[in-house]
Amino acid sequence: MPRQRTGRGLAQFMAARGRRIVESGSALWHSTDGKMLMSLPYHLALDPEPDEMRELLRSSGSLGVRYPSITRQGSPGGLYVCRDKEYSLKTVQSRLRSKVRRGLEHCEVRAVETDELVAQGLRLNQETMARQGRYEAEFGEAESFRRLVQAIEISRTVVAYGSFVDGVLGAYAVTYEEDGWFHILHQMSRVDCLEH
Repeated sequence: MPRQRTGRGLAQFMAARGRRIVESGSALWHSTDGKMLMSLPYHLALDPEPDEMRELLRSSGSLGVRYPSITRQGSPGGLYVCRDKEYSLKTVQSRLRSKVRRGLEHCEVRAVETDELVAQGLRLNQETMARQGRYEAEFGEAESFRRLVQAIEISRTVVAYGSFVDGVLGAYAVTYEEDGWFHILHQMSRVDCLEH
């Protein structure tokens, strides 16, 4: 495992999922299915030298890199950030607040146990991907999804939180928290629970 630096918790999670972890002078990186590398953690703005990136691509055999930067040219992207330390239900837009309250009345929100996620999560994944017109084997195939759940289980910084309707997992989010940042990595939901 690379030396201690920011993003190490997410690197551990990605490695447990089967992603390759690479270290450069400016960051940790994880591989993707498309032979790309993504910097870790996702919020860390980088300004790497072109020579560092060329060497990273050459040594890793990757086709490209993805990282946030305010100084380098690339494709536009974004990151939603909430800096309000007083964020609560009172700060939610008034037209959405009543929907959130109704949802909380019908749902139990808590960390999802490993066995619950293995048993019920695959259905949520498949329904979500079908609604979105996409497919990822890691979320659509039982064995691949089990590996992802095991990676969550061993991670110190990644947790799956779920919304349960009458004891049934209706939605879940895989979250990552480290160095004062909280990221929502993946979100999935059941069609018949969307109203809640």
